Amino acid sequence: MRKTWGWLVALTCSLVLIACGGEESEKKDAGATDVATDAGNDASAADTADTGAGDTSGDTGEVCAGLPKCVDDNGIENLGLCPAPQSDYACQDGCCVVKKVCKSDAECADQLGTPLCPDERFTCGCDLATGACIQTVCTGDADCASGTICDGGGCRKAPAASDLSAVLLRPMWIARPGESGEAAILLGAQARDAKGHVDPAATFEWKLEGQGFSVDAGKLTA
Repeated sequence: MRKTWGWLVALTCSLVLIACGGEESEKKDAGATDVATDAGNDASAADTADTGAGDTSGDTGEVCAGLPKCVDDNGIENLGLCPAPQSDYACQDGCCVVKKVCKSDAECADQLGTPLCPDERFTCGCDLATGACIQTVCTGDADCASGTICDGGGCRKAPAASDLSAVLLRPMWIARPGESGEAAILLGAQARDAKGHVDPAATFEWKLEGQGFSVDAGKLTA
């Protein structure tokens, strides 16, 4: 009986130890789970901080270099959002930009294509009364940049010489003997390309057929 009881005592202690070991293991597992959960919470906090930083980078103040924006919440331009006096500002790319004060047309040439002079088919000149750059039209080649000509109020690139053809608007000239004048003017000579664009700087070579007229250095004489 003593031997049997001893065996039962030993078995009971073993079961207690096994049970204690399992409980300790569960505590360790639970602890690992808590750590992982805390790590997840930390990651969420970091994500939230990063998102806030992203929102700050899109601030209108940075886009407009510290100036107010001139577009309201409906996307409509409103100079009333600019500092006073609003007449000193222009709305450019959604921002209040101080108008350029000019004294000559040349000072406004670089404003072509901007909100001050949006139509690039024409020119940008200076309104001397207000000192503002405004949309204008050219009246001659001198109003245009080098390499361009004035055509229909706008500056454009001159057509290539190889594309030009001579056209006489007044191919007939009735004159008294001795009368003379510039052949290009009397006959309305133009140099046009296939699209009808005229090169006003073109020069002409003349050849007469028949008698009664002569031409010398572009001058036509009857």
